Amino acid sequence: MIAAAELHIATQPAPICPACGASGNVALTNCRDYVCGLPGAWSFRECTRCHLLWLDPRPTGESIPLLYPPRYGFTRSPVVSEIGNENTFTGSVKLALVERVYGYPGVRSLGRSDLGARLGDLFAPVLSLARKAGYAVRFLPARPGGKLLDVGCGNGSFLHLMRRLAWEVQGIEPDPEAAAIAAAQNLCVEVADVTRAELPDSYFDAITLTHVAEHFPAPAAAFATLARALKPGGIIVSISPNPAGVVRRLFGNKWYQLDPPRHFVIPSERAYRAILEPLGFNVQIWTSMRMSYWAIRESMSIARAGAAHRSGGGFLSRLLHIGVVMVSFLLPGSGEEVICYATKK
Repeated sequence: MIAAAELHIATQPAPICPACGASGNVALTNCRDYVCGLPGAWSFRECTRCHLLWLDPRPTGESIPLLYPPRYGFTRSPVVSEIGNENTFTGSVKLALVERVYGYPGVRSLGRSDLGARLGDLFAPVLSLARKAGYAVRFLPARPGGKLLDVGCGNGSFLHLMRRLAWEVQGIEPDPEAAAIAAAQNLCVEVADVTRAELPDSYFDAITLTHVAEHFPAPAAAFATLARALKPGGIIVSISPNPAGVVRRLFGNKWYQLDPPRHFVIPSERAYRAILEPLGFNVQIWTSMRMSYWAIRESMSIARAGAAHRSGGGFLSRLLHIGVVMVSFLLPGSGEEVICYATKK
C-alpha cells in the first residue's frame, strides 16, 4: 500500500468550464482532502457563465483510481433501506406520501403507525413535504416494469428498493468492491466508467445519479452518453452538492462537499441546464436542505480539527443548522443539494 505522503497524483490543466466551455476565475484555493488525507492543495474555478465550480488543475484519467483508497468507504457500506426506519411514526408518514404522491401501491402498508399514514395523506398536497419523502424514490413516479439505471450505484441500496417497487433495475459502479456487494443482492451491475459502459440506445425509462455527477471529469460527455440510452419521455434525476448553497458560502474552502481531488466539478443549476437542454431535455431544478446538518457538522470538523468525521457535532452545529435553514427559506436556490429532474423530449 502506498502511503498518502508518498502518493503522486498526476494532473493536467483545466482552464475551460467543462459544462458550457466558458472561462472562469479562481474562486477557492488551498482546498485539501480532509476525508482520505491524499496529498496536495487544490483550486476550484467558478464559471463566469454557468457558475459551475471545477478543479484546475485536475487529476489525469490515469490517476483516478488513486483517488479512492480503501479508506474511502462511502460506496462499500452494507445495504440498508432507502425508505428509512419503517417502524417509526415519521417512517409511516413518508411511506404514505410515497404511495399517495408517487403512485407506489401498497407502500404505506410497510409502516407501523396508522396515525402517521393518515397524516401522510393529509400532507400530500404540500410540495415541500412531498419532495422530502420523494427523495427515497428519487422523485420517480411508479412505473411497474420500467427500466431503471442507477449510475454510481455503490452497494445497490437504491436498486434494491426500486426492485421491491416493481422496477427492472440495473447499475453502473466503477468500484469493484462496492459492485460485489450489490451483486450479492442478485443485482445486475456493470463495473465500468459511465462513458465506457455498454448501454443500449433508447432503452431506459429512468436514469438516476445520487452524488455522482461531481465525480465526472467531463460531465457533458457523461450526460450525452446517458441521454442516448434514455427513451423519449424518460427521466434523468441527478442530485449533487450545491455550489451556490449557504453552507458553501459560510465555510469556503473548508466546505466538506468540495472533497478534492475526487470532486472534479460541482454543477450549478445553470450548469445542468447548459448540459441537458441542448441534449433535448426539459429541465426542472430545485434545492434541498436534506443534507445540510451533516454538511455543517463535517465542515465544522474540518475547520476545528483539520479532518472530517472528528469534532463537528454538538450544540453549535445544531444551532448553526437552524440558522442556515432559516436563511435558505429567504434565499431560493441556496439549499445544500441541487436536484435536477430532466425529461427527454
